[in-house]
Amino acid sequence: MAKHKDHTEPGKGESERQDITTVAGANRAALHKQGLYKPKGWITHGLTSLMQLPNATPLAVLRWTTPEGPMPHILNLPSRDEGRHIKIYVWIPPPGSGSFTGTRRPCLVDFHGGGFTMGGPLEQAPWCAALARAGIIAISVHYRLGPTWEFPAALLDAEDVINAILDVEGNTEPGKFIRREVLRCSKGRTEFDESKVGISGFSSGGNIALNMLLSIPAHLNTSKADEGGNDGDWPSPFLNAQSPLRTIPALLFFPSLDARQAPFDRKRPEGMAPQGEVSKWIGKTLLNAYLPQEFVSHLRATMKHATLDCMHPATRALLILPQIDTLSEQSEVWQDSMGHVRVHRIEKMSHGFTTFPDSFIDEKTRAAKKLVMDQALLYVIEMFKSS
Repeated sequence: MAKHKDHTEPGKGESERQDITTVAGANRAALHKQGLYKPKGWITHGLTSLMQLPNATPLAVLRWTTPEGPMPHILNLPSRDEGRHIKIYVWIPPPGSGSFTGTRRPCLVDFHGGGFTMGGPLEQAPWCAALARAGIIAISVHYRLGPTWEFPAALLDAEDVINAILDVEGNTEPGKFIRREVLRCSKGRTEFDESKVGISGFSSGGNIALNMLLSIPAHLNTSKADEGGNDGDWPSPFLNAQSPLRTIPALLFFPSLDARQAPFDRKRPEGMAPQGEVSKWIGKTLLNAYLPQEFVSHLRATMKHATLDCMHPATRALLILPQIDTLSEQSEVWQDSMGHVRVHRIEKMSHGFTTFPDSFIDEKTRAAKKLVMDQALLYVIEMFKSS
């Protein structure tokens, strides 16, 4: 595979390659790889553009996929980069709803799946709306995708959202903005309980969710792109919490935890059909659309090798693993090393089954989906009530 060209300004390329695994360096590297200057082929751009078309779906479709409501509010949260915003979908608890009462409510931040090249918050609407009906503020993040953006752009967006929510004092513009808008959207009824913040993610979104809970120390914060360098710590944004976080519920639905394994190279579980040629071609075409090959071993891309002491101590993780999924083996290896992760294994279900609209799946899958999502919701409520 051809190496990516460096489009940094003259004299800056070497230093930015050396500090790409720091938060600041990664941010600069991501910014330099924006838009038309990205060295990706037209096939990759065309294919991802086609696969991202569902993001143009109007909100009205939620009246069909999530008839119980509520509808989300779409906000443009200021990011760390001047003039750039992060689109977030916010579900506000309806009046008199759920397991939590009062003005101050727990919040759960959710990240959609799609291999960092497709997907969007609307596919998370049933889950986020269920959280809102339970009395929880739910936020789904429309993070940056490849090939327009590369690693670690999605992680930086996720950090910005978490930091805004945890900014109790409203010392930053994002912190002020999100508090003002939640109050406005709820007509003054709802604000954040910053001591109760959780996280969830599906597939590649599970990768992002887990990343938000990890602090990577300097001696581990390296990659093949920067051998022998000391790039400084890369801490979890949850360490910035101004209110004490006794429990952080983390729901990881069939997460991607080992970027070194290409989709077409993973071990297929018993009973899983061989991968078709078209599917294999798509996988190869999009392989490095977001994550350059030189970063696949980075601990922010392959977190299954992160040690227990990297995890935020308040984390209470629940893994949801379908049997017919090439990603499940990665999670099994990771949870063995963690020791305190709760695991829900679902027999005879495939990757992503919880995100399929009910009208597109059979009765057996609908029943399994309902059971899993109901149990996931109860887990979140239990964790928030215990904190």
